[in-house]
Amino acid sequence: MSAGKTRVEFTPKPRVLTTRQARYEFTLEPKQEQSVFVTVSCERNLIPVPTNSYQTAFKHSAQRSTNERLHNCQITTSNKRVNSWLKRSEADLRMLTDAIPKASIPTPASPGSQPFLAATGSSTRLKLCGSHRTSPKSVLQYLADEQATEEIPEQDAEPGKILHEMRRGEMAALKEVPFGRYYGSVDSHAVIHRSGRRIFLRTRDTDFILHLVQHSGCTALDRYVR
Repeated sequence: MSAGKTRVEFTPKPRVLTTRQARYEFTLEPKQEQSVFVTVSCERNLIPVPTNSYQTAFKHSAQRSTNERLHNCQITTSNKRVNSWLKRSEADLRMLTDAIPKASIPTPASPGSQPFLAATGSSTRLKLCGSHRTSPKSVLQYLADEQATEEIPEQDAEPGKILHEMRRGEMAALKEVPFGRYYGSVDSHAVIHRSGRRIFLRTRDTDFILHLVQHSGCTALDRYVR
């Protein structure tokens, strides 16, 4: 079993630091500000994890956000309130988009579980395909790749079933929630069919649809490319 350690770093250094507290003493002039940055890192097998300062991390995050917005469609109106609403909605969606391997999928906000819901993720990404460069194809490809390969009763998994819900994070890894992957859905194949049909009508990408049919078992899509 690997040994884990949580490292907490303070910038600037506190005046007093013990295993129970970090104490600072500041003398501030009127309207003067003072920032204290706390960095928490998790180490495994006593291997130090490189960390960035808050300023560096914030700069990288801001640059990544800017790069994403440059490649997406921007909607602007003559109404300031509508513009504010659009910007807030875009920021919320970006915050809820979980960059999992092979796909960038909007997920519900649920602290500690990071759930991915097949119907919600694919439907949301499909609605954004006209304004965002991230294609809904990546979501359907992910669902096809993550289908069940064996029978696991507690997950309602059977070979060929499409993923309905996936939870990640500490609670799922420690089995503090019932499952990490759940396949007990009656509409997952319908989601792939609906989304796949709309993708084909928009892109006419027959190779992708044929690949989806072969890997997901959703033969209802076959008629679109025959």
